[in-house]
Amino acid sequence: MSQQPEARLRRLYMANKLSSIGSIIILLNTLAVNVRAAASTQGAYDFINLSAVIGLVMSGLAIYFSIRLYKLYPPATLSDVSAIRRTGMVLLILSIIGLFIIGLIFIHASFNFIFLILMILLWGGSFIGFTLLLIGSILAVMWKP
Repeated sequence: MSQQPEARLRRLYMANKLSSIGSIIILLNTLAVNVRAAASTQGAYDFINLSAVIGLVMSGLAIYFSIRLYKLYPPATLSDVSAIRRTGMVLLILSIIGLFIIGLIFIHASFNFIFLILMILLWGGSFIGFTLLLIGSILAVMWKP
């Protein structure tokens, strides 16, 4: 049984919105981590600075491709299926890399309990954002016109 056209477009709409919301959450959380790391002068935050810069680059790319997915949304639904899937694949790769980086941060933080708690508080928003980005990108990749 095939889906109705409205349901298909709703799935693409949800992919777009989840990707956009996840990208914005990642950006806001990364900015918060950068502000916190800039306020600290401890040596342990050098690793946070590096990961925050990587997070800014990743969130910038994710926002760009979320906007690109938005521009592909309603007008070109049948002719640009491959463009929608390619954009979804790029977002999927970004979300997997981001979740891997967050995992490395938690592994690095697990050597010190207080640092681990700080990492969970600081990077929890990025985990949520990358998860939303992952779900939105999977919806975009699996979308059928």
